[in-house]
Formats: sequence, C-alpha cells, structure tokens
Amino acid sequence: MVDIITDLRDARSARDVVDALTTQMTSRERVMMMLGRFMFSVASAAPQQVRRTARYEWPAQALVGRRPVLQSTGRGDEGIELNGRIYPQYRGGIRQVQAMREMAGLGDADLLLDGLGFVYGLFAITEVEETSVVFDPTSAPRRIDFRLRLAHAGEANEE
Repeated sequence: MVDIITDLRDARSARDVVDALTTQMTSRERVMMMLGRFMFSVASAAPQQVRRTARYEWPAQALVGRRPVLQSTGRGDEGIELNGRIYPQYRGGIRQVQAMREMAGLGDADLLLDGLGFVYGLFAITEVEETSVVFDPTSAPRRIDFRLRLAHAGEANEE
C-alpha cells in the first residue's frame, strides 16, 4: 500500500512530485481535484460536495441629509469547503486525512485545481475535520468522512 504522507513529504523536485503522483494513482483513475500534490479522486479521498463562497466588499458611505450609498471596494474573502468520503480498505489507505493535516501544518498555500482544468488559485488549509465510522474488528474505520476548509491565500502577481 502506498504511503501518501511519505511520498508528499519526500518530494523535493518537480520530478519527485510527478513520481509521487504516479504512485498514488494508476493512469486509469481520474483526478477530481488537486490541492498542491494531494489528489482527490473516487479511488482515494473523494469529494462528495464542494462549496465555494466569495465575498464582495460594499461599505456604506454616509451622505449629509440622505441615505447612505454603497460603494464597491473590490473582492473580499474567498473560501472553499470540501466534504468527502474515504474508504481506506478500498484504496488510498487510512492516513489520507493525516496527510491533509500535515499539509496544513506546513503553513504553505497550494494551488487548487479541478479535473476539468479549472485553476482556483492559491489556497491554504484552515481546518481539517474527520469522522470515522463503521469499524472493523481491529477498530480500524471502514469509512472516513472528512471536511476540509480552504481560504484563498492570494496570487503571486497580486499586490
């Protein structure tokens, strides 16, 4: 069984990243989303729901003798929440949520993209939640539900 955490932690170059990705999945399995080097797919941590929120700033400007008017000051916060499910005995192993936690602990923003090629931008993991259910006789979970909260961390060309 592939150890995702070790593969991601040991990747030092673009070639290592490609090798780590290759060992995570076979060529027939389709990537649904990818955050940095972590792949979400039906065969591993499969997103069941993706919720995207975007705020736009419209502060009120006071006017003498009139109602305040709104003025757009641009984009505000953007966030994405991934709710998904893992069947660790099927594929990917029991340590996938731990890999998400390790990524969050690095303090880096990673590029988020989906399987259709849409690039969302740089996102940071702000919260990882895990619920283990349906245990086998050794108390290992047969199903793990997870929630991953991401916050937009800016773009390299933004000032």
